[in-house]
Amino acid sequence: MLKGEEELIEFLSRTEVSFDGLNFSMLSQIFLFERGLGRLKINSILSCIKIFSLESYVKSLFALTYRIKEVNEDVIFVNEINNNSMIDNIRAVEKRYKHNFKELITDKRLKNRNSIFLWSFFRFRSYFANFFSFCALLFKERKKIKTISSRFNVSYILLIFNFFDSYFVVNCLQGLLKKARYLDVLVLNTDVHKISRALVFLTSKKAITSYVLQHGSTVLPYGYLPVSADKIFTWGELSNKWFIERGTPNNKLLTAGTPKMDNILNYLKETKRKKGKNILVIVNPIGINQVIKYLTILYNSNIHINYSVTIKLHPSSEDNRSEVIRVFGKTSVTIRKNVDIHQLISESNFVITTTSTVANEAIALRVPLIQIVLDDSSPKLEYDSFGCSMNIRDSNELVKSLTNNSLHKSKLRTYEKYIEEYFYKLDGLSTERIIKEISKHK
Repeated sequence: MLKGEEELIEFLSRTEVSFDGLNFSMLSQIFLFERGLGRLKINSILSCIKIFSLESYVKSLFALTYRIKEVNEDVIFVNEINNNSMIDNIRAVEKRYKHNFKELITDKRLKNRNSIFLWSFFRFRSYFANFFSFCALLFKERKKIKTISSRFNVSYILLIFNFFDSYFVVNCLQGLLKKARYLDVLVLNTDVHKISRALVFLTSKKAITSYVLQHGSTVLPYGYLPVSADKIFTWGELSNKWFIERGTPNNKLLTAGTPKMDNILNYLKETKRKKGKNILVIVNPIGINQVIKYLTILYNSNIHINYSVTIKLHPSSEDNRSEVIRVFGKTSVTIRKNVDIHQLISESNFVITTTSTVANEAIALRVPLIQIVLDDSSPKLEYDSFGCSMNIRDSNELVKSLTNNSLHKSKLRTYEKYIEEYFYKLDGLSTERIIKEISKHK
């Protein structure tokens, strides 16, 4: 386990390995943390591709079928991660945005009519013209790179591979920016993942304003910090407080709510009408061992015997389906992935999670929330300080919490204050507030 996450982020920003004015150390942030925390393990072909930083090259092979488009629009939305929750969030804004725009994608599965494929902007001559200079830089900075790999407990060779991946990504982004002559505004799902962060860095010295949408609960600092974009659209006052306490300037924060909650009013009526004994279990990619521990607690409580259980997999590619089947088998629970999470919550009598954004959505829909605490080092979310969740550690506690009606009612009474401070306004207008800000540049 890595210790001192925020200190490691600061260390990474100080330990510069710079090329073309970009700090390549910062571009490896997600890789270093995911690998250092044991969340990237060799257990499949896909995981091997990610660990050896080959994903960009593999995806770029599909660019051979795409023609380079002229980019005459002044707004580009960026969809870097194949994560349905993040995609739906930013596309809710795109859907209501009335002006022309392009959507930069990195994966052919994300393609729509406004898409431009990053890898089609690869510049062959530039790549090889600067390649040996980049190699010389890595050799010159090898001590720094070894220090970084040591601090994160990541193989030096794997980190070198990741730096070469960054070099390839930057080349493609530079090719894009040569085509995007009228670009004024970037709207991103994230500004810590490699491609989005590199794009923010490349445009920071130009007259281009970058906005990032807060894509989930502020669980782990490495997924949100530092805020590289000019502005971040936050969900509410509790998120603002979290960012400010961790060094984000107040003038970077724009409180808007979140587009993914704009449809919540439609489901509140359904939540009030629901009957039965339905449990929704949320599975996040928290590491295979932790997922197995979590699922085993649930299995030993016999919830699959006494309740109708739906297990919602994480919308990313690492969804832990095999672990669910390993513990529960194929028939005792219903496994879902790419479905409307609000619909699932509204149909449920309980939501069970570890630490997850979905917990906040369960609270917004007034559904009793049970949080499994796997160990004392598990990250704590804001709803813990409001006493919104029933926190349990083992199967016996889970059985008792499911039948304690007075406890359920007491927890539900804490929800309103939390919703007010966390979600700003659940009025269905978060998207409109975001568009209003973006449109100032028109």
